Amino acid sequence: MTKLKNLLISLLTNLMIVSFVVLCAEIIIGALIFGQKSVILSNFYIQAPILFVVSILLTLFYQINKMTQTIQVLTTYVTILLLIYLFGFFTGWFAFDNLKFVIISLSLNAVGLTITIIALLLKRKKQNELLNRQLSNIKERAYNEED
Repeated sequence: MTKLKNLLISLLTNLMIVSFVVLCAEIIIGALIFGQKSVILSNFYIQAPILFVVSILLTLFYQINKMTQTIQVLTTYVTILLLIYLFGFFTGWFAFDNLKFVIISLSLNAVGLTITIIALLLKRKKQNELLNRQLSNIKERAYNEED
């Protein structure tokens, strides 16, 4: 029962993250790049089931493979990026032949990936420092007990 509960929580978390990021991307891309004043959600009835299926697949993929958190975050980032391009391509608000769009898109992707990697590295560094402090304390206690 606990395993099913954890799986359901993981699924809902993935669904919320993927849906929120895709919706925000649609708003940001529509407003900043194409100058739209409102979000067009005419294809949301198609997007919602796709987002749900992708969230289920991501959750099962993470549960089966037991990957590190870094790989999970990067996999989720790339998956969301592909979903955004897929939705943008099929809804027609991406113009892949427009050089301005390609440059802005690649720049935003590079910035997003860089921020994600830096955040993951800082988190890993903090964890390593904490582990090193704990090991130093254990060594000190063992050394003091020997004396």
